[in-house]
Amino acid sequence: MAKFLTKHGIDATHEKYRLNWNPEKQKNIEGILDRFKPDVAYYWLPYVEKVIEKYPDAKFICFKRDRNLVIKSYLRDIIPVNPIVQMLIKSVSYKVKEYTFKYSETVTQEDLDNMDAATRDAVEAAWDEEQRTEVYFPDESVPRRKVATDLRDCISDYWDEYYDMAEMLESKYPDNFKIFDMLHALNTEEGNNEMLNFIGVTPCTMAQ
Repeated sequence: MAKFLTKHGIDATHEKYRLNWNPEKQKNIEGILDRFKPDVAYYWLPYVEKVIEKYPDAKFICFKRDRNLVIKSYLRDIIPVNPIVQMLIKSVSYKVKEYTFKYSETVTQEDLDNMDAATRDAVEAAWDEEQRTEVYFPDESVPRRKVATDLRDCISDYWDEYYDMAEMLESKYPDNFKIFDMLHALNTEEGNNEMLNFIGVTPCTMAQ
């Protein structure tokens, strides 16, 4: 999205500010807003009203993505590296087309994208099984936890709360905040144009 905006004349950054999800814990938000530039990041949602208060013409594009895709993405990306819970994914083996593919925390999204469909499905199946069965002990001070259902439920609840807040903001600030289907907005000319029209970027203004 940052590349898309930059391509159309808006100098946008990606997760430049690293704001706290809880605005009450964010220090110097006024100072940040004084020098802030267009940014692409999920954590702006709780700050929308504060931004609009300072910049009444501000525009927010909010992407909506399928719940299951969000859950899968978070499970794949945050479990191996999250320093808070310090979860470690043990290597597992899975038989695919007469050979064994070893899957561990070193597998990246790029690795998965480059796999053939059968291998990728097998890896993801093994991943899911690992998360259902493993028990993690982050450290002595944290009670042991079974990751699978707890984490999936937490991400699902986050999805609900995120879009409940987003829909409230869209209803309250229709000229400033709009929800777009992510795949349609990013991958179709029609969706691209809908976003550009909302933020006030048209072929005419681009030419100017």
